[in-house]
Amino acid sequence: MIEDKKLRNLFKVESEEHLQQLDAGLLTLEENPDDEIVLAKVYREMHSIKGSARMLGVETVEKIAHRIEDLLGKAKEGEIELSSRLFDLFYRGVDTVRILVQEAVTGTPAHIDFQNTLKELKIEDNFEEPSLIKGTEKEETRVLSISKNLVQSEDGKSTGRPLKDNEVNGEKEPLPHPAQEDAPLTAEVTRDNNSDESSRKYHIDTVRVDTRLLDNLITQVGELNVTKTRVSRQLLEIENIISLLEEREKRNYQNRFLFQDIEKSSGNATHATLSKLFEIQDDQRYFLDHLSGLLEKFKNTGYEDSARLDYLSMKLDEGVRKIRLVPLSTIFNVFPRTVRDLSKKHGKEINLIIEGGDTSADKRIVEEIKDPLMHIIRNAIDHGIEAPDERERLGKPRPGTILLKAYQTSTSIMIEVSDDGRGVDIESVRRTALKREVCSDDELAKMTKEQIQELIFRAGFSTSNFVTDISGRGIGLDVVNANVENLKGKIKVESSSGSGCKFQLSLPFTLATVRALITLVNQVSYATPLEYIETSISVKRSDIYPIEGRETVSYNGNPISVVRLADLLELKVDRKEEPEEMPCVIIFVGDKKLGLLVDSLVDEQEIVLKPQCFILQRVRNVSGSTVLGTGEVCKLLNPLDLIKSLKKSNPFTVSEDEEDAAPARKVLLLAEDSITTRTQEKRILEMGGYEVVTAVDGLDAYNKLNTREFDGIVSDVEMPNLDGLGFTKKVRENKKYKDLPVILVTSLSSEKDKAKGMEVGADAYITKPKFDQTVLLDTLKRLV
Repeated sequence: MIEDKKLRNLFKVESEEHLQQLDAGLLTLEENPDDEIVLAKVYREMHSIKGSARMLGVETVEKIAHRIEDLLGKAKEGEIELSSRLFDLFYRGVDTVRILVQEAVTGTPAHIDFQNTLKELKIEDNFEEPSLIKGTEKEETRVLSISKNLVQSEDGKSTGRPLKDNEVNGEKEPLPHPAQEDAPLTAEVTRDNNSDESSRKYHIDTVRVDTRLLDNLITQVGELNVTKTRVSRQLLEIENIISLLEEREKRNYQNRFLFQDIEKSSGNATHATLSKLFEIQDDQRYFLDHLSGLLEKFKNTGYEDSARLDYLSMKLDEGVRKIRLVPLSTIFNVFPRTVRDLSKKHGKEINLIIEGGDTSADKRIVEEIKDPLMHIIRNAIDHGIEAPDERERLGKPRPGTILLKAYQTSTSIMIEVSDDGRGVDIESVRRTALKREVCSDDELAKMTKEQIQELIFRAGFSTSNFVTDISGRGIGLDVVNANVENLKGKIKVESSSGSGCKFQLSLPFTLATVRALITLVNQVSYATPLEYIETSISVKRSDIYPIEGRETVSYNGNPISVVRLADLLELKVDRKEEPEEMPCVIIFVGDKKLGLLVDSLVDEQEIVLKPQCFILQRVRNVSGSTVLGTGEVCKLLNPLDLIKSLKKSNPFTVSEDEEDAAPARKVLLLAEDSITTRTQEKRILEMGGYEVVTAVDGLDAYNKLNTREFDGIVSDVEMPNLDGLGFTKKVRENKKYKDLPVILVTSLSSEKDKAKGMEVGADAYITKPKFDQTVLLDTLKRLV
């Protein structure tokens, strides 16, 4: 059942409209099979249903609609003839889709054997059904049918009543009991062959656990570590109290001698008063001795409990993390098929070698590293490895080799993707960097070969002029780099021209906790991840000197830019009270280093990272927050952002009253005929920070294009009146819009369709089996 109420209602209304149009269109088409306009309309209606279902994740509707759409597409291309039996299939298919839509809207089970339905449809990509191939003699003897899923009356028409599990065409059929796919437990039965049925032993070896519950458990384990730290601090406070009591006891002892001296030199009255004071002092000493003993006992017990808590939390933490570990083979096993299909598609011969698939990593890391690895492998196939004939001319073996390797070090999970292709062309990188204004001629002249190679990770850098889902899904290696950094990892490239290329990814063991250095700025604590810290030093004001307008210090004989962390965070600081000597934390990201001047270094701790809420996700310089053992909320700094912030501003001339003006939102024109898809895409784009103007088809979009300035266009392909290809062509014919980015988002995924998109002038052609909003937003970020 679709969870979002608004989208659920939209899907219900829109699907019913499309289904009604399909019924009417099929009836008209059955009377006039040669009416190409009606056939195109019917095809578009089914395509719209498929697109809406795909957007909302209703896979049953999507798959059935997709297969019927394929059949209609074959009819459009003239590959099959529209026969009466083929129309029977269309009507039954529409009935099936209607039932499945009802299931998605109401949650009422459709009682349709879905897998058997797909099997009975028998619509394959190569389409080898002789009964439907145009001109075959057996056309009247074979029919694609889904009759096993709908009860039919004697005249062959569907009654619309779903079959029961053991019924086929109205007749009973014995069927095995289906396995319960969504059972909460995975159970295994152990049987004793010598015992009867009643004495079987049943035990559960594994339990299926919702990963959200597991994530929550890991968070609680992290909180336990924080509590452990607080207990340790409290023990130190108890020791301080005991030290104060001991000091008080010493002073009491000294006072007693003073009282004795006074008693010897005083009269009887004074003697009585002093006697009373001695009694009070004795009572106080007894009280302090007793209190000190209790505190000592409490301290010893506390240390025992703390040690026990430390051991238990360590074991619990270790155990829970092991539960989260998943072998990398989980995703590595996906790549052989990808390499096989893409190499065949590109006419290349490629061997994929996988090593270290048994290396385990945190589940979230395994999940989120798949797309970056897929992008790197696709790039290797598309751009890196040469065609067989070219490799032969170069003296290389005809088949190229991609090595996917994983291993574990003492501090990281390492993944390497290497190939024996042409490598990174330094001159091509130089030209592209200049063309896309990634850097200037002067900057390039100062760079080493390794630094130039690293430019491929810069935002906006790509040697491809047309974005597709083949070698990068519309994104560049800058997004791969960003995804790796979001996992608190690092990526670097090593390449020799003509000899191949190697990408090396270094990833942490876990993302739940972070080892960080706590620093103090303006009496507020800030945490910096230790993996980005090279060292900390003490810097005198006299040691700071200017280079190219920035304050600099010498470290190991090399100049390093330094900046007050307060300035980067835009905090108000009274420079008059600045001390002569300050702690400096030297951070690094790749080969870039920066010194952060802070007020003091507090502690090194393992902290539980709490991600930013949705509203604060885009706050620069900060990647999360944590709660320290003292109860103080502490922000975790983002070293990459800090270095970027230094480049974008001059921190030494920041005015206390200066504020960044909020950038105006960029405006997009969204053309989509499906109201469900249009609503969902509009939400996604608006959450991405864009202002969105919608249009119901290509003609409506072209008319609205003249009403205001737009920064980009996102358009469907299959639309009435004017489709996305025709709309894009008209846009490109107008000189005013020749540079306006156009992104086509569609389920039409063949190479022929993509070629059409390129021919009409689209900048990007995005297709996904399931809609991925990240791809769309990343593509917009690059192009708009």
